[in-house]
Amino acid sequence: MEPAPAGPPAGAEGGAALESRRRKSFAREVRARLSPEQRRRLSRLAWLDRLTSLWTPVVVYLLAFASYLFAVELSTCSHLFLRPAFEALSGAVAIAFFGLAAARLALRRFARARGRRTAALELVQEVAQLSDRHRERLGAEYEGLLEAAQRTIAAAAERDRQPLEDAGKALSDAADRQLAAWRRSSAVDFVSGLFKALLLALAIRTVLVEPFEIPSVSMAPTLEIGDRLFVNKFVYGVRVPWTNWVPFVIVREPARGDVIVFNNPVDPEKDFIKRVAGVPGDRVEIIQKVVHVNGVPQPMEVLEEAYWYMDRVDSSWQRRQATFLRETVDGEPHFALRSTADPEAEEEDLRLRGPFVVPPGHVFVLGDNRDDSMDSRQGFGQPHLGVQYVPFGRIKGKAMLVWLSISHGGLGLRYFGGWGLRTDRMFLPVRVCSR
Repeated sequence: MEPAPAGPPAGAEGGAALESRRRKSFAREVRARLSPEQRRRLSRLAWLDRLTSLWTPVVVYLLAFASYLFAVELSTCSHLFLRPAFEALSGAVAIAFFGLAAARLALRRFARARGRRTAALELVQEVAQLSDRHRERLGAEYEGLLEAAQRTIAAAAERDRQPLEDAGKALSDAADRQLAAWRRSSAVDFVSGLFKALLLALAIRTVLVEPFEIPSVSMAPTLEIGDRLFVNKFVYGVRVPWTNWVPFVIVREPARGDVIVFNNPVDPEKDFIKRVAGVPGDRVEIIQKVVHVNGVPQPMEVLEEAYWYMDRVDSSWQRRQATFLRETVDGEPHFALRSTADPEAEEEDLRLRGPFVVPPGHVFVLGDNRDDSMDSRQGFGQPHLGVQYVPFGRIKGKAMLVWLSISHGGLGLRYFGGWGLRTDRMFLPVRVCSR
Protein backbone atom coordinates (compact mmCIF):
# COMPACT_ATOMS: atom_id res chain seq x y z
CA MET A 1 0.00 0.00 0.00
CA GLU A 2 1.13 3.50 -0.75
CA PRO A 3 1.45 5.70 2.26
CA ALA A 4 -1.20 8.40 2.60
CA PRO A 5 0.02 11.87 1.71
CA ALA A 6 1.14 13.79 4.69
CA GLY A 7 -1.16 16.68 5.67
CA PRO A 8 0.02 19.99 6.98
CA PRO A 9 1.54 19.96 10.43
CA ALA A 10 -0.83 20.56 13.31
CA GLY A 11 1.06 23.70 14.17
CA ALA A 12 0.55 25.00 10.65
CA GLU A 13 -3.21 24.30 10.89
CA GLY A 14 -3.40 26.17 14.18
CA GLY A 15 -1.43 29.06 12.75
CA ALA A 16 -3.67 29.27 9.68
CA ALA A 17 -6.80 29.21 11.86
CA LEU A 18 -5.37 31.94 14.06
CA GLU A 19 -4.45 34.02 11.04
CA SER A 20 -7.95 33.53 9.57
CA ARG A 21 -9.49 34.64 12.84
CA ARG A 22 -7.28 37.71 12.92
CA ARG A 23 -8.55 38.74 9.51
CA LYS A 24 -12.18 38.24 10.52
CA SER A 25 -13.60 41.28 12.24
CA PHE A 26 -15.17 41.15 15.69
CA ALA A 27 -18.53 42.29 14.29
CA ARG A 28 -18.59 39.51 11.69
CA GLU A 29 -17.75 36.90 14.34
CA VAL A 30 -20.64 38.14 16.48
CA ARG A 31 -23.05 37.97 13.53
CA ALA A 32 -21.83 34.47 12.63
CA ARG A 33 -22.93 33.22 16.07
CA LEU A 34 -26.52 34.36 15.61
CA SER A 35 -29.21 32.04 14.29
CA PRO A 36 -30.67 32.78 10.83
CA GLU A 37 -33.94 33.87 12.43
CA GLN A 38 -32.11 36.26 14.77
CA ARG A 39 -30.20 37.75 11.84
CA ARG A 40 -33.40 38.28 9.86
CA ARG A 41 -35.16 39.85 12.84
CA LEU A 42 -32.18 42.09 13.54
CA SER A 43 -32.07 43.21 9.89
CA ARG A 44 -35.77 44.12 9.98
CA LEU A 45 -35.28 46.08 13.20
CA ALA A 46 -32.25 47.86 11.72
CA TRP A 47 -34.33 49.01 8.73
CA LEU A 48 -37.14 50.07 11.06
CA ASP A 49 -34.66 52.14 13.09
CA ARG A 50 -33.27 53.74 9.95
CA LEU A 51 -36.71 54.63 8.62
CA THR A 52 -37.81 56.13 11.95
CA SER A 53 -34.62 58.13 12.42
CA LEU A 54 -34.99 61.90 12.20
CA TRP A 55 -31.79 61.89 10.14
CA THR A 56 -33.47 59.91 7.34
CA PRO A 57 -35.59 62.76 5.89
CA VAL A 58 -32.64 65.13 6.33
CA VAL A 59 -30.32 62.84 4.36
CA VAL A 60 -32.99 62.28 1.68
CA TYR A 61 -33.41 66.05 1.32
CA LEU A 62 -29.66 66.72 1.11
CA LEU A 63 -29.17 64.03 -1.54
CA ALA A 64 -32.13 65.33 -3.55
CA PHE A 65 -30.90 68.93 -3.25
CA ALA A 66 -27.39 67.97 -4.37
CA SER A 67 -28.88 66.18 -7.39
CA TYR A 68 -31.11 69.17 -8.20
CA LEU A 69 -28.16 71.57 -7.90
CA PHE A 70 -26.04 69.40 -10.20
CA ALA A 71 -28.84 69.08 -12.78
CA VAL A 72 -29.51 72.83 -12.83
CA GLU A 73 -25.79 73.57 -13.23
CA LEU A 74 -25.64 71.25 -16.23
CA SER A 75 -28.83 72.61 -17.80
CA THR A 76 -30.42 75.77 -16.45
CA CYS A 77 -33.72 75.10 -18.21
CA SER A 78 -34.10 71.80 -16.33
CA HIS A 79 -35.36 73.79 -13.32
CA LEU A 80 -38.58 74.46 -15.24
CA PHE A 81 -39.75 70.90 -14.63
CA LEU A 82 -37.43 69.82 -11.78
CA ARG A 83 -38.26 72.70 -9.46
CA PRO A 84 -41.95 71.80 -8.92
CA ALA A 85 -40.96 68.19 -8.23
CA PHE A 86 -38.24 69.28 -5.81
CA GLU A 87 -40.60 71.67 -4.02
CA ALA A 88 -43.11 68.81 -3.60
CA LEU A 89 -40.33 66.57 -2.28
CA SER A 90 -39.22 69.32 0.14
CA GLY A 91 -42.77 69.56 1.50
CA ALA A 92 -42.98 65.79 1.87
CA VAL A 93 -39.63 65.70 3.68
CA ALA A 94 -40.76 68.44 6.07
CA ILE A 95 -44.01 66.57 6.79
CA ALA A 96 -42.06 63.33 7.31
CA PHE A 97 -39.59 65.00 9.69
CA PHE A 98 -42.20 66.61 11.92
CA GLY A 99 -44.47 63.58 11.62
CA LEU A 100 -41.68 61.30 12.84
CA ALA A 101 -40.87 63.68 15.68
CA ALA A 102 -44.53 63.76 16.76
CA ALA A 103 -44.92 59.98 16.43
CA ARG A 104 -41.84 59.34 18.55
CA LEU A 105 -43.22 61.65 21.21
CA ALA A 106 -46.59 59.92 21.13
CA LEU A 107 -45.32 56.32 20.92
CA ARG A 108 -43.13 56.50 23.98
CA ARG A 109 -42.85 52.73 24.43
CA PHE A 110 -41.56 52.29 20.89
CA ALA A 111 -39.20 55.26 21.29
CA ARG A 112 -37.76 53.86 24.52
CA ALA A 113 -37.27 50.40 22.98
CA ARG A 114 -35.59 51.98 19.97
CA GLY A 115 -33.34 54.04 22.24
CA ARG A 116 -32.28 50.98 24.26
CA ARG A 117 -31.59 49.02 21.08
CA THR A 118 -29.58 51.87 19.57
CA ALA A 119 -27.50 52.27 22.75
CA ALA A 120 -26.80 48.52 22.88
CA LEU A 121 -25.74 48.35 19.24
CA GLU A 122 -23.50 51.42 19.66
CA LEU A 123 -21.86 49.70 22.65
CA VAL A 124 -21.24 46.57 20.56
CA GLN A 125 -19.76 48.72 17.80
CA GLU A 126 -17.43 50.47 20.27
CA VAL A 127 -16.30 47.12 21.72
CA ALA A 128 -15.80 45.74 18.19
CA GLN A 129 -13.60 48.64 17.15
CA LEU A 130 -11.45 48.44 20.28
CA SER A 131 -11.23 44.63 20.10
CA ASP A 132 -10.11 44.70 16.47
CA ARG A 133 -7.56 47.37 17.23
CA HIS A 134 -6.05 45.64 20.29
CA ARG A 135 -6.74 41.98 19.46
CA GLU A 136 -3.11 40.90 19.91
CA ARG A 137 -3.05 42.16 23.49
CA LEU A 138 -6.46 40.88 24.55
CA GLY A 139 -5.60 37.17 24.50
CA ALA A 140 -8.15 34.95 26.28
CA GLU A 141 -10.33 37.94 27.21
CA TYR A 142 -11.31 38.29 23.56
CA GLU A 143 -13.58 35.24 23.72
CA GLY A 144 -15.43 36.60 26.78
CA LEU A 145 -16.05 39.92 25.03
CA LEU A 146 -17.22 38.04 21.96
CA GLU A 147 -19.77 36.02 23.94
CA ALA A 148 -21.04 39.10 25.81
CA ALA A 149 -21.45 41.00 22.54
CA GLN A 150 -23.24 38.03 20.96
CA ARG A 151 -25.73 37.90 23.85
CA THR A 152 -26.31 41.65 23.54
CA ILE A 153 -26.96 41.42 19.80
CA ALA A 154 -29.28 38.44 20.29
CA ALA A 155 -31.22 40.32 22.98
CA ALA A 156 -31.46 43.37 20.70
CA ALA A 157 -33.17 41.18 18.12
CA GLU A 158 -35.94 40.40 20.64
CA ARG A 159 -38.64 42.65 22.03
CA ASP A 160 -38.03 41.93 25.72
CA ARG A 161 -36.67 44.81 27.71
CA GLN A 162 -35.00 43.05 30.64
CA PRO A 163 -32.78 40.62 28.68
CA LEU A 164 -31.43 43.50 26.60
CA GLU A 165 -30.67 45.61 29.67
CA ASP A 166 -28.98 42.66 31.42
CA ALA A 167 -26.94 41.72 28.35
CA GLY A 168 -25.94 45.33 27.72
CA LYS A 169 -24.84 45.76 31.34
CA ALA A 170 -22.80 42.54 31.17
CA LEU A 171 -21.07 43.73 27.99
CA SER A 172 -20.41 47.16 29.48
CA ASP A 173 -18.90 45.58 32.61
CA ALA A 174 -16.72 43.29 30.48
CA ALA A 175 -15.57 46.24 28.41
CA ASP A 176 -14.74 48.19 31.57
CA ARG A 177 -12.62 45.28 32.80
CA GLN A 178 -10.84 44.33 29.59
CA LEU A 179 -10.81 47.55 27.58
CA ALA A 180 -10.68 50.19 30.30
CA ALA A 181 -7.32 51.67 29.29
CA TRP A 182 -8.29 51.91 25.64
CA ARG A 183 -11.82 53.18 26.34
CA ARG A 184 -10.32 56.14 28.17
CA SER A 185 -8.40 57.01 25.03
CA SER A 186 -11.69 57.14 23.12
CA ALA A 187 -12.06 60.76 24.28
CA VAL A 188 -9.00 61.52 22.18
CA ASP A 189 -10.64 59.64 19.29
CA PHE A 190 -13.77 61.77 19.75
CA VAL A 191 -11.75 65.00 19.55
CA SER A 192 -9.89 63.61 16.55
CA GLY A 193 -13.19 62.73 14.85
CA LEU A 194 -14.58 66.19 15.56
CA PHE A 195 -11.42 67.76 14.12
CA LYS A 196 -11.74 65.62 10.98
CA ALA A 197 -15.39 66.66 10.60
CA LEU A 198 -14.38 70.33 10.85
CA LEU A 199 -11.65 69.78 8.27
CA LEU A 200 -14.19 68.12 5.98
CA ALA A 201 -16.60 71.07 6.38
CA LEU A 202 -13.73 73.50 5.65
CA ALA A 203 -12.74 71.48 2.59
CA ILE A 204 -16.32 71.54 1.26
CA ARG A 205 -16.52 75.29 1.83
CA THR A 206 -13.11 75.87 0.24
CA VAL A 207 -13.33 73.49 -2.70
CA LEU A 208 -17.00 72.79 -3.51
CA VAL A 209 -19.68 75.27 -2.44
CA GLU A 210 -19.99 78.27 -0.14
CA PRO A 211 -23.12 80.16 0.95
CA PHE A 212 -23.49 83.87 0.26
CA GLU A 213 -26.16 86.39 1.26
CA ILE A 214 -27.22 89.31 -0.96
CA PRO A 215 -26.86 92.55 1.05
CA SER A 216 -28.02 95.16 -1.50
CA VAL A 217 -30.09 95.79 -4.63
CA SER A 218 -27.09 96.13 -6.95
CA MET A 219 -27.94 92.81 -8.65
CA ALA A 220 -31.73 93.33 -8.81
CA PRO A 221 -33.86 91.94 -10.35
CA THR A 222 -31.68 88.82 -10.70
CA LEU A 223 -30.92 88.75 -6.98
CA GLU A 224 -32.79 90.57 -4.22
CA ILE A 225 -31.83 91.66 -0.72
CA GLY A 226 -31.97 88.64 1.58
CA ASP A 227 -31.45 85.99 -1.09
CA ARG A 228 -29.16 83.20 0.13
CA LEU A 229 -27.34 81.41 -2.65
CA PHE A 230 -24.65 78.81 -3.19
CA VAL A 231 -21.38 79.65 -4.91
CA ASN A 232 -19.54 77.12 -7.08
CA LYS A 233 -15.97 77.24 -5.70
CA PHE A 234 -14.19 74.96 -8.19
CA VAL A 235 -15.42 75.94 -11.66
CA TYR A 236 -12.64 78.52 -12.17
CA GLY A 237 -10.06 76.73 -10.03
CA VAL A 238 -9.59 76.41 -6.28
CA ARG A 239 -7.87 79.23 -4.45
CA VAL A 240 -5.20 78.28 -1.96
CA PRO A 241 -6.78 79.12 1.45
CA TRP A 242 -5.91 82.57 2.85
CA THR A 243 -4.23 83.58 -0.40
CA ASN A 244 -5.30 85.04 -3.73
CA TRP A 245 -3.53 82.38 -5.74
CA VAL A 246 -5.32 79.92 -8.04
CA PRO A 247 -2.73 77.29 -9.10
CA PHE A 248 -4.68 76.05 -12.13
CA VAL A 249 -8.05 76.27 -13.88
CA ILE A 250 -10.34 73.27 -13.23
CA VAL A 251 -13.24 73.78 -15.67
CA ARG A 252 -12.81 77.15 -17.34
CA GLU A 253 -11.92 80.78 -16.78
CA PRO A 254 -14.62 83.38 -15.99
CA ALA A 255 -16.79 84.16 -19.02
CA ARG A 256 -18.93 87.13 -19.98
CA GLY A 257 -22.33 86.87 -18.33
CA ASP A 258 -21.15 84.87 -15.30
CA VAL A 259 -22.34 86.14 -11.91
CA ILE A 260 -19.32 85.95 -9.61
CA VAL A 261 -18.60 86.46 -5.91
CA PHE A 262 -15.23 88.07 -5.21
CA ASN A 263 -13.15 89.88 -2.61
CA ASN A 264 -13.40 93.60 -3.20
CA PRO A 265 -9.95 94.50 -4.61
CA VAL A 266 -9.95 97.88 -2.82
CA ASP A 267 -11.48 96.58 0.44
CA PRO A 268 -10.59 92.88 0.86
CA GLU A 269 -12.68 92.54 4.00
CA LYS A 270 -15.85 92.76 1.90
CA ASP A 271 -17.24 90.31 -0.63
CA PHE A 272 -19.09 91.64 -3.68
CA ILE A 273 -21.30 89.94 -6.26
CA LYS A 274 -21.51 91.25 -9.84
CA ARG A 275 -21.84 90.09 -13.44
CA VAL A 276 -18.82 89.75 -15.71
CA ALA A 277 -19.11 92.20 -18.61
CA GLY A 278 -15.58 91.94 -19.95
CA VAL A 279 -12.77 89.38 -19.92
CA PRO A 280 -9.04 89.93 -20.54
CA GLY A 281 -8.44 91.93 -23.73
CA ASP A 282 -12.05 93.14 -24.06
CA ARG A 283 -12.84 96.78 -24.74
CA VAL A 284 -16.02 97.63 -22.82
CA GLU A 285 -17.95 100.84 -23.37
CA ILE A 286 -21.37 101.95 -22.14
CA ILE A 287 -23.16 104.21 -24.62
CA GLN A 288 -26.62 105.49 -23.67
CA LYS A 289 -26.82 102.69 -21.09
CA VAL A 290 -26.15 99.97 -23.64
CA VAL A 291 -23.09 97.80 -23.02
CA HIS A 292 -20.73 97.54 -26.00
CA VAL A 293 -18.07 94.83 -26.01
CA ASN A 294 -15.32 95.22 -28.60
CA GLY A 295 -17.55 97.65 -30.48
CA VAL A 296 -20.57 95.30 -30.54
CA PRO A 297 -23.69 96.46 -28.64
CA GLN A 298 -25.20 93.76 -26.44
CA PRO A 299 -28.86 93.16 -27.36
CA MET A 300 -31.29 94.78 -24.94
CA GLU A 301 -35.08 94.53 -24.83
CA VAL A 302 -37.41 96.60 -22.65
CA LEU A 303 -39.89 94.31 -20.87
CA GLU A 304 -41.52 96.83 -18.53
CA GLU A 305 -41.16 100.61 -18.52
CA ALA A 306 -42.30 101.14 -14.90
CA TYR A 307 -41.02 98.30 -12.73
CA TRP A 308 -41.24 98.60 -8.95
CA TYR A 309 -38.79 96.93 -6.60
CA MET A 310 -37.93 97.20 -2.91
CA ASP A 311 -34.73 98.68 -1.50
CA ARG A 312 -33.50 98.79 2.09
CA VAL A 313 -32.41 102.28 3.16
CA ASP A 314 -31.54 103.26 6.76
CA SER A 315 -33.18 100.10 8.16
CA SER A 316 -36.46 100.67 6.34
CA TRP A 317 -37.95 99.39 3.11
CA GLN A 318 -38.53 101.83 0.24
CA ARG A 319 -40.16 101.36 -3.16
CA ARG A 320 -38.13 102.32 -6.20
CA GLN A 321 -38.95 102.44 -9.89
CA ALA A 322 -36.83 101.43 -12.87
CA THR A 323 -37.06 100.08 -16.40
CA PHE A 324 -37.06 96.27 -16.53
CA LEU A 325 -34.85 94.87 -19.30
CA ARG A 326 -33.66 91.64 -20.82
CA GLU A 327 -30.03 91.89 -21.83
CA THR A 328 -28.14 89.23 -23.78
CA VAL A 329 -24.40 88.64 -23.42
CA ASP A 330 -22.74 86.06 -25.67
CA GLY A 331 -26.13 84.50 -26.36
CA GLU A 332 -26.98 84.15 -22.64
CA PRO A 333 -29.94 86.30 -21.48
CA HIS A 334 -30.32 87.89 -18.08
CA PHE A 335 -32.59 90.51 -16.54
CA ALA A 336 -31.40 94.01 -15.68
CA LEU A 337 -32.68 97.36 -14.43
CA ARG A 338 -31.86 100.91 -15.46
CA SER A 339 -33.10 104.22 -14.15
CA THR A 340 -35.96 105.93 -15.92
CA ALA A 341 -33.83 109.07 -16.42
CA ASP A 342 -32.93 110.16 -19.94
CA PRO A 343 -29.80 108.19 -20.96
CA GLU A 344 -28.40 111.14 -22.95
CA ALA A 345 -28.59 113.40 -19.88
CA GLU A 346 -26.08 111.21 -18.07
CA GLU A 347 -23.55 110.83 -20.87
CA GLU A 348 -21.57 113.80 -19.48
CA ASP A 349 -20.07 111.53 -16.79
CA LEU A 350 -17.40 109.92 -18.95
CA ARG A 351 -16.08 107.89 -16.00
CA LEU A 352 -19.19 105.72 -16.26
CA ARG A 353 -18.94 105.38 -20.02
CA GLY A 354 -15.41 104.21 -20.74
CA PRO A 355 -13.97 102.72 -22.82
CA PHE A 356 -12.50 100.23 -20.35
CA VAL A 357 -9.80 97.86 -21.61
CA VAL A 358 -9.61 94.76 -19.43
CA PRO A 359 -6.01 93.84 -18.50
CA PRO A 360 -4.70 90.22 -18.53
CA GLY A 361 -5.77 88.08 -15.56
CA HIS A 362 -8.69 90.38 -14.69
CA VAL A 363 -12.41 90.83 -15.41
CA PHE A 364 -14.60 93.91 -15.68
CA VAL A 365 -17.88 93.60 -13.75
CA LEU A 366 -21.21 95.43 -13.61
CA GLY A 367 -24.29 95.14 -11.43
CA ASP A 368 -27.57 94.15 -13.06
CA ASN A 369 -29.16 97.19 -11.39
CA ARG A 370 -26.94 99.24 -13.63
CA ASP A 371 -27.55 102.70 -12.11
CA ASP A 372 -27.47 101.60 -8.47
CA SER A 373 -24.34 99.49 -8.34
CA MET A 374 -20.85 100.20 -7.04
CA ASP A 375 -18.99 98.11 -9.61
CA SER A 376 -15.83 98.35 -11.69
CA ARG A 377 -16.82 101.78 -13.04
CA GLN A 378 -16.91 103.42 -9.59
CA GLY A 379 -13.93 101.65 -8.05
CA PHE A 380 -16.19 99.34 -6.01
CA GLY A 381 -17.39 102.15 -3.76
CA GLN A 382 -14.29 104.34 -3.97
CA PRO A 383 -14.80 106.47 -7.11
CA HIS A 384 -11.64 108.49 -6.53
CA LEU A 385 -9.62 105.37 -7.38
CA GLY A 386 -11.09 105.25 -10.88
CA VAL A 387 -11.98 102.08 -12.75
CA GLN A 388 -11.10 98.85 -10.93
CA TYR A 389 -10.86 95.34 -12.35
CA VAL A 390 -11.20 92.07 -10.46
CA PRO A 391 -8.06 89.88 -10.50
CA PHE A 392 -8.74 86.19 -11.10
CA GLY A 393 -7.20 85.42 -7.71
CA ARG A 394 -9.86 87.52 -5.96
CA ILE A 395 -12.76 85.55 -7.44
CA LYS A 396 -14.31 83.18 -4.90
CA GLY A 397 -16.64 81.42 -7.30
CA LYS A 398 -19.65 81.47 -9.59
CA ALA A 399 -23.16 82.04 -8.24
CA MET A 400 -25.39 79.03 -8.85
CA LEU A 401 -28.75 78.89 -7.08
CA VAL A 402 -30.93 80.68 -4.51
CA TRP A 403 -31.59 78.08 -1.81
CA LEU A 404 -33.38 80.41 0.63
CA SER A 405 -34.81 83.91 0.44
CA ILE A 406 -35.76 86.04 3.43
CA SER A 407 -36.61 89.33 1.83
CA HIS A 408 -39.44 91.85 1.60
CA GLY A 409 -42.80 90.13 1.35
CA GLY A 410 -43.59 86.49 1.75
CA LEU A 411 -44.53 84.57 4.87
CA GLY A 412 -44.29 86.52 8.13
CA LEU A 413 -44.20 89.93 6.43
CA ARG A 414 -46.35 91.72 8.99
CA TYR A 415 -44.53 90.27 12.01
CA PHE A 416 -40.88 90.91 11.13
CA GLY A 417 -40.67 94.48 9.91
CA GLY A 418 -41.34 93.66 6.27
CA TRP A 419 -39.05 90.62 6.14
CA GLY A 420 -40.64 87.36 5.08
CA LEU A 421 -39.89 83.91 3.67
CA ARG A 422 -40.03 84.19 -0.11
CA THR A 423 -40.98 80.70 -1.25
CA ASP A 424 -41.37 82.02 -4.82
CA ARG A 425 -37.62 82.63 -4.99
CA MET A 426 -36.39 79.43 -3.41
CA PHE A 427 -34.46 76.98 -5.65
CA LEU A 428 -34.22 79.49 -8.52
CA PRO A 429 -31.01 79.31 -10.59
CA VAL A 430 -29.09 82.55 -11.04
CA ARG A 431 -28.89 81.99 -14.80
CA VAL A 432 -31.98 82.58 -16.94
CA CYS A 433 -33.28 79.84 -19.21
CA SER A 434 -32.59 80.88 -22.81
CA ARG A 435 -35.61 79.08 -24.29
